[in-house]
Parts: sequence; C-alpha cells; structure tokens
Amino acid sequence: MTYNCLIIDDEPLARKVIEKHLQSFPQLKVWGSAENAIAAFQLLHTQTIHLLFLDIQMPAINGLQLLRSLKHPPAVIFTTAYTEYAAESYDLDALDYLVKPVGFERFERSIRKFLHDTSSDALEKTKFFLVKKDGKLNKVLCRDILYIESRKDYVMLYTANQSYIKHMTMKSIEELLGEDQFKRVHRSFIVAMPAVTEMYNNALKINKKTIPIGEKYKKEVLGSFRDIPGNLKF
Repeated sequence: MTYNCLIIDDEPLARKVIEKHLQSFPQLKVWGSAENAIAAFQLLHTQTIHLLFLDIQMPAINGLQLLRSLKHPPAVIFTTAYTEYAAESYDLDALDYLVKPVGFERFERSIRKFLHDTSSDALEKTKFFLVKKDGKLNKVLCRDILYIESRKDYVMLYTANQSYIKHMTMKSIEELLGEDQFKRVHRSFIVAMPAVTEMYNNALKINKKTIPIGEKYKKEVLGSFRDIPGNLKF
C-alpha cells in the first residue's frame, strides 16, 4: 500500500528536508505541501491523507490549533524548532515529535513506527471511533460494530450490547472502515459481513435485526455473502 503524505511548514527549506527524507521510503508518497494551516485545511479535504508532517509555529493558525480542528485527523508527526510543545502534542495523539533540524536517522525511526502502526493487521485490530454518550467519551472498536444505520447527518453504530450516535455521513464512515469486513447493503445500512446470520433475497439478519438490501446493492451483496463459509442461512 502507498501512503499519502502532506507537509505543512511555513519554511520552504524545512519542507524540502522532509521531502528529501521521504524519497528513501517507496511506500510513502508526497501528495502535497502547504506553507500555512489554511491552505493545508483545503488540501486535507480533497484527498485522503495518511500521514501529516506538521510544523507548530506558523502565521495565523498554528499546528496545534489545526490538529484540534480536524474531526478525523491522519497520523501526525510534528516537526518544529520548539521543544516546549511536546507534552501537548502527545495529548493530541501525535505519532511523534521531531525537533529541527530533523536528521535522517531520527526521521527514519518515526517512519518505521508509522509503518508498523498502520500495517494491515495492526490497523484492523486497533481502528476505532470516539463517540460521546451519557457525558462520556467512548472508544468504539470497529471490530465490535455489527451494523451502522444512517440518520440524516448522523449515523448509529450498533455493537452487541450498545448503540452510539455520531455526527458523520455514510460516505465518510465507509471510507474510514474500508471494505475488508464491512459492506454497504442499502443507502441507509452498512453491515459487518462476519456478523450476518441469515440472508434472503431482499434482506439479511444480524441477530434479531432485519436489514433491507437495496436494489442498487443486491447483486454485489448476494454474490459476496454466498462466498462466506459457515452456517449462513439463505
């Protein structure tokens, strides 16, 4: 897999250093660079970015403020001349914190960590959503989700024992989940394929919940589920 990288720094030389370091890693592609947070924000919404190299001290909006503004941020490696923001950066779940000038050896350690953390097995086991419920922030692992239902500008995430509501579109959640375990079966439903217990021509069941299969999705859905071994009832 190739990972898209975005470099945000108001210093042209600093951007060139990161670009040069990245040439040693064929798995990483420099998709773009920006000299300020405003330009970066636009780029972040036109392409899926997997890894963000982010300066902190920039005009108008600093790197920390930009990261806080992102609902679904990519992995972030801070690159800065200042050491005093390290603790705050880790509170924002930054992958790493590199102090300029960024040497290649230290840079390589960050990239190895990114590649390890985003390997297919590790990603599927740890992928999650943060959802507020009852005044608390809940971590909902994707592997625990049975199905997802659209509610206008919100989605309902259903696990075996709980349901959660999150402000998110179905298109966005599809992109984040991927297609390994989850499949869109209706304009209002996404299901976890291993959780399906019964299949009919126009519907399927997960536990006691009957979920319709949309005409647009029927051929692909039925074909996919007929290939699943086990006790699935048709």
